[in-house]
Amino acid sequence: MRSVIYQMLSVAAMSALVAVGASSANAQSVTFAQFAQSNPGAALFSFDSATRLLTAENAPVRFTFGVDTNAVNAGQQIDALLDFSAVLAPGTPGINTAFTTVANSVSFSFTAITPINGQNNLLSLSNSTSAFTGDGSSANMSGSTNGNPMDMVNFSSAFLNFGPTSERSFAFSFSGVNPPFTTGFAANPQNFTASATGTFSSTPAPIPAAVPEANAGLLMGLAIPMIGGVAVLKRRKK
Repeated sequence: MRSVIYQMLSVAAMSALVAVGASSANAQSVTFAQFAQSNPGAALFSFDSATRLLTAENAPVRFTFGVDTNAVNAGQQIDALLDFSAVLAPGTPGINTAFTTVANSVSFSFTAITPINGQNNLLSLSNSTSAFTGDGSSANMSGSTNGNPMDMVNFSSAFLNFGPTSERSFAFSFSGVNPPFTTGFAANPQNFTASATGTFSSTPAPIPAAVPEANAGLLMGLAIPMIGGVAVLKRRKK
């Protein structure tokens, strides 16, 4: 009888493992956030050929979560500021004006202009790498773990927890590159400016992070003097 029970438990355990494996295999990539410039045509990104830095500082954007959080609903636009920095290595020429290179030390942060429940870190990334491709007046930059943790696509947010995610990726699309990439400097671009949009994805979707209540500290601060006042009144009555 005992051996039969062991067999039944073994079958149940194997079935659970198969179910977990199937669930992981069926997990799909979810776009959990995206952004667009508040002024879509503004050239907020600039590349300096001397330092090879592509940057944007305090760029006004509209940030949107694609999933619900504990403080913000999916689809709700949030006014934010974007700080962005990446180092573009010399590239490899392609056909006509196209070229491909690597973006190193990719870092960015989206900061809510008005804190939400006392928090303003919408999404951040530091010291990552990505592929950068340019052609004429447009360019794309994308990075992904692809199941490889060495790619260092580690997001942080006050509103989302990325612990359950196995793959994470980001993609920036640049438009209005000025001056456009030309055959003469496609592999090693000169100074240029551009505008951008971007999306951020993971497999599976991140889960809501616990956001502390903004009024919790205030309530405690009010409660302590009130308690002290009650104690003083009691002593006076005695």
